[in-house]
Amino acid sequence: MGGQDKLNNPEEYELQQVLKLHDQESNQEIIQIPPPVKKEDGGITEDQMRYKIYNFLFEEELTLKNTPSKVLNLLRASIPNIFTQLSTTFFLFVNMYFIQKTKSPLIVGAYGLATTWFHSACYSALLSLNNGLFTQVAQAYGAQNFKLIGQLFNKALSIALTFSCLALIMILNTANIMIFFGIKEETAIIAQEFVVWLIPSLFLVAISDCLRNALLGIQKMDLVMNSYMLSYLMHPIWLLIFFDHFGMVVIGMSLARCISDLNILLNLLYNIHKEKKTCKILNEIYQPFFEMETLRGWLKYLKVAIPVGSIVYLEWAFYEVTTIIVGMLQDDNQLAGHTSFQSMTLFFYMMPLGLSMSVNSFLGSCVGDGKKKIAINFYKISIYACLLEIVVFMIVGVVLHPIFRSFLVTSEEIGYYYDICYNIYIFGYIIPDYIQCIFGAILRSAGLEQRAMMIYIIGFYAIGFPTSLFMVFTLDLEVAGIWYGLIIASGASSLIFYYEIQRMDWDKCIEFVKERVDNEKQEQENLKQVSNRMSSMMGNHDLQVAQIRPSML
Repeated sequence: MGGQDKLNNPEEYELQQVLKLHDQESNQEIIQIPPPVKKEDGGITEDQMRYKIYNFLFEEELTLKNTPSKVLNLLRASIPNIFTQLSTTFFLFVNMYFIQKTKSPLIVGAYGLATTWFHSACYSALLSLNNGLFTQVAQAYGAQNFKLIGQLFNKALSIALTFSCLALIMILNTANIMIFFGIKEETAIIAQEFVVWLIPSLFLVAISDCLRNALLGIQKMDLVMNSYMLSYLMHPIWLLIFFDHFGMVVIGMSLARCISDLNILLNLLYNIHKEKKTCKILNEIYQPFFEMETLRGWLKYLKVAIPVGSIVYLEWAFYEVTTIIVGMLQDDNQLAGHTSFQSMTLFFYMMPLGLSMSVNSFLGSCVGDGKKKIAINFYKISIYACLLEIVVFMIVGVVLHPIFRSFLVTSEEIGYYYDICYNIYIFGYIIPDYIQCIFGAILRSAGLEQRAMMIYIIGFYAIGFPTSLFMVFTLDLEVAGIWYGLIIASGASSLIFYYEIQRMDWDKCIEFVKERVDNEKQEQENLKQVSNRMSSMMGNHDLQVAQIRPSML
């Protein structure tokens, strides 16, 4: 009978074999499958719909025929992550548009430096630490250990709030630090005013970003997208009120950002509360925050979170430091041109960043669930998707160049340096930048976060940083030297990443992650037993006291 089906409908037979093999390997899906589509006249079956949407998560050989559809489906699944990053791009673009309305290179440069300092010293470090939560949650989700997810979230939140308190020291000394590095005093003072008014935003982000990473780890990407897009689309309203109506240039920019970050947190909490009514997993994940368990195991958590987060932070910090180097040239036009273009780079970077989040979610779950073949196929598909993004966005960058320039450039002097940065990025930096982003996500999802951290240290700091300084100051390439240095840093990192991925042992990676999750689960059981014993002892003690008191009376 099976042979007859194969002859009559070979494509349907092949699909059924793929689905059967997939179901034999796991009784549970590693992703949340949408409600099935019932077969109607001219319709498609439930299995066909499942395969059509998530075929990149099914075990089958990659061929010239099925690979393009898998790549496109992965990009389609990444749309919520990409749109979340697009909303952030819109947020930064609107900020730069309003600050450019001052037509003051001093204020534009000071704003760029303030943003750079806030991001590199506080914001990016905070987000990078929380990125470690993302990876660990994805692996725990693949292993179906939901209680561990709640405990990881509590640890991440307590660490994030502690870090935010410590970061106040850096924020309150912004001007002194900038002057020490050779920034003009007038520029440094304005930059500090921007940053000080962002202190509430730091604590709001500490909470909201923990929620964001936990939701991404359990593949609730649509909740994150909805929360961020709604908040950032409202951001221009606050700028119109504070910046335009009240004329609060410096304070107004910062207050508008604080309100938008508050909106993000409130939207996330509302969406989670609404989702809990239909999603049992969220109820299983919840663990009380004010418990001793929240304060236990910080060091063990950080041993994973810091290497994972450093993959994000080391590149981000290096990228932000480039603005400080340009500021050391003490040329307001170069600084304004550089910072104007920097505000738009996230528009291009949103594609690999959104894809890398999907890699974290899906590949992390595959590794946590022990799906070796699917993991190998998936990392190859993600690389193909990355190459497609590079081609598309190089073309998009060329087409949109004059449009971006018309919004972000207020003088020909600034425009000259803006064009230099833009052209080097589109025709050079975009290629290694996209590739290293995806390669880094692959390694950290496979539990090789420490190896990935070392690659970034070598590529960006041992090679890229001295090269950038040499090009800027020794070769006198000025702002162009920064971007050439970035190409070399990303290119070196990409080559080392490629070498490491080719020699990966997926069996060892899966075993390592499984052992880490199992150890956490065993610790949970041990703590539960200790807690039960203590409760039992306290109960016996109370009973003895109750028996003694009447005799004493």
